[in-house]
Amino acid sequence: MTAILLILSLFCINGLSFAREGEFFSDYLEKRKTNAIKGIFVIVVFLAHFLSYLDPASLSHFFAVCQNNALTQLIVTMFLFYSGYGILEAIKGKGDRYIRNLPQKAVKLLFHFDIAVVLFLCIALFLGQSISLRQFLLSLICWENIGNYNWYIFAIIVAYLISFLSFAIFRKQRKAGVLLVTLLCVAYILILRVWKPAYWYNTILCFPLGMWYSLYRSKIEKLVMRNDASYFFVLLLALSLYGIFYSRYQIGVWFYSGLAIIFALLVILLSLKVQLDNPFLQFFGNHVFSMFMLQRLPMMVLEHYGKFANHLYLSFALAFICTMLLASIFDKVTAVLDKKIFH
Repeated sequence: MTAILLILSLFCINGLSFAREGEFFSDYLEKRKTNAIKGIFVIVVFLAHFLSYLDPASLSHFFAVCQNNALTQLIVTMFLFYSGYGILEAIKGKGDRYIRNLPQKAVKLLFHFDIAVVLFLCIALFLGQSISLRQFLLSLICWENIGNYNWYIFAIIVAYLISFLSFAIFRKQRKAGVLLVTLLCVAYILILRVWKPAYWYNTILCFPLGMWYSLYRSKIEKLVMRNDASYFFVLLLALSLYGIFYSRYQIGVWFYSGLAIIFALLVILLSLKVQLDNPFLQFFGNHVFSMFMLQRLPMMVLEHYGKFANHLYLSFALAFICTMLLASIFDKVTAVLDKKIFH
């Protein structure tokens, strides 16, 4: 896995650029730039899932295991942050029309997810695996898992509906709307922790964080981007807080939620001075959902036929390339279906 990590890193850093002394990248939240960051984390998610099929005790996987253990659920924080930021920016620009469309966005996301669920069911049955009717039906509403990334889609769907409710109530009062989104996300944590493990909810506060950032972006930038001294002071402060929370995150969900928030802000701070932009990352950033949902399909097949143990590099190449192909096909098919069903 060390060689795989090195090769992927070389692909990722192609196009790496740094802001000049005293200058900052002002376009760090434009779609192309955020897609590149999303692309990095999509690849990290893929590596984490691939690693789950290998022996973590093997020294040959040492660096991959260290990376996985260091990041854990933090790999999804930026997807939640960018979703929250993007929704509030869209509400600013489109107003009530966008708010009214949020439930449809949730339904469309669930529709795409259910197509993926059916694909997983077909592969599981083909491989001789047993899936109960109850498990299948609950998986259609993201409550159970038959191999896909259900908890994250459940969280995003709930976040869309929370946003709709909050801004349907407050509409023009954006601060009040974001505050209600935050409180409902806290309620989400309190409710979900009764039935589900911590990874279902311990990063959800990054969603309203993105909204708060949208509200106060200009003030934050005025403070942080004043000069390099201000920037590095804030960066050092964030790194110190990250170290404190990282040393204590196992205490409970609120410490981990704090850690997730600080991690997301650290990525934002770094993107002011460092940017990655290349076609490799753009591809993954443009196919986030399908890469998330479908990456375990080729892994399931490879595991069934015993390819992981003796054919590590071939297995990785096959899983990686097949997932990219599946993601491309899936997005093209769902785009056609969306036009027929949702327009």
